Amino acid sequence: MVKFNKSAEFSFSCSSRILLGTVLAILVVFASIPFISNVYAAKPSLVLTIPKSDGILIHFAQQAFKEVSQRSGIDISITELPKKRALVEANMGNYDGTAMRVINLEKDYPNLVRVKSSVFSVQHVLFSSQEGTFEAVHSFHDLAEYVVKNNFKVGYLNGSKKAKDELSQLPLDNKIALGGPIQAFDLLKAKRINAYLAGPGMTNRDIFNKHYKGTGIQEVGVFAKFPLYPYLHKKHKELIPLLEQTLKAMIKDGSLNRIRDKLEKQ
Repeated sequence: MVKFNKSAEFSFSCSSRILLGTVLAILVVFASIPFISNVYAAKPSLVLTIPKSDGILIHFAQQAFKEVSQRSGIDISITELPKKRALVEANMGNYDGTAMRVINLEKDYPNLVRVKSSVFSVQHVLFSSQEGTFEAVHSFHDLAEYVVKNNFKVGYLNGSKKAKDELSQLPLDNKIALGGPIQAFDLLKAKRINAYLAGPGMTNRDIFNKHYKGTGIQEVGVFAKFPLYPYLHKKHKELIPLLEQTLKAMIKDGSLNRIRDKLEKQ
């Protein structure tokens, strides 16, 4: 029989205790990692889409959501995509939502949930290719009758659900979906279309004033005015109450109007 002396037994016992203590310490460290990571976790972040054809409205969105970020603690950034793709990608969850779109998108994009505080109000404006046309037209019903009677063609932006709905009374041969405002104004200038239902009005007026004054193109008038809302993908719906609260505060203290007024004066 092998016998251990007391010294050897004591040494083995101490070594075992040290080893056991080390193992327990390691386990405590690993167990605490999730807690530490939660304490120091980065604040929530969102990437919202906006149509790249929105021009000056993009600058509004960037400035408005920068302030929303500062107030809410949500890190929000804006990315530009083609008008229809901006909705499709957000609905698929490839982005976290869309910055400013019309009400009732959920019918066609069921994964998007509306933030019920409007961030902006826009106009849909009609431009014509020559002076004197469309003067007696004051509604979409009048527009449909006038366009069909004269066999005219009206352009609108592809991906604009609102414009598509507004022109639903027109036969397919009397309307055409276009890639952006520049294409629309170019076609007006060349008289290849007779009218352009332009939205947002703020963006299109800015483009018209900078590049198309004196070309014979005329603004007929405002045909619609409506609010725009942010939408989040449903996986981020828990952030919606905080965004609504923040936007309501910015509406109440006039912050959103100040951002808009500053851009319009530039």
